Amino acid sequence: MIGKFVKVAATAVFVATAVHAYREGETHGDYYGIPFDFRMPTVDRIRERVWNPDDYRVITPTAFGVGWCINLYQAGCQMGFIQDQQQDQQDETRPSREL
Repeated sequence: MIGKFVKVAATAVFVATAVHAYREGETHGDYYGIPFDFRMPTVDRIRERVWNPDDYRVITPTAFGVGWCINLYQAGCQMGFIQDQQQDQQDETRPSREL
């Protein structure tokens, strides 16, 4: 029962967002805080959303469609599977605090 409700709610949000985008003539943006992007996906945009060491967010706007996707690089760093090289470089240049 709850699964069916979730499917119907997700479909309603998708349809409302698509109608908003069509009426406003927008190809990307957000609708009540829900991001959407109906532009043709490119390799660069997919890489920017799915594997981006420069973006600190784990949850990013989707590369195509409605909703969010996961920045796998940052998720891997948070779980300890990936060692963040940028953070290591910052740690090396930061002066140590000795008491």
